[in-house]
Amino acid sequence: MFICHFCRKPVEIERKVGFREECTHCRQDLHICLNCKDYDPNAYHQCRESQAEFVSQKDKGNLCEYFSFKASGPGGEPAKDNRAEAEKLWEKMRKK
Repeated sequence: MFICHFCRKPVEIERKVGFREECTHCRQDLHICLNCKDYDPNAYHQCRESQAEFVSQKDKGNLCEYFSFKASGPGGEPAKDNRAEAEKLWEKMRKK
């Protein structure tokens, strides 16, 4: 399931999201960093894809070739990021 960052409503897409694709509910751009699986506010340039070019406006449509819509879990909540949990556990273990 995919959820629009702006209106938080489900988006039905069964193909790659186009550069000019819009949400059918709120008409906002879908091909934005904030909808991408690689968006990470704690990463360099806020992106986990090391080859992606810098995008300054994360909430505006862009031409990133690495975009992949992030999956959401039940109820529209973002799918759990197990990497963040693993890093917290690793830090906790290192401190012992």
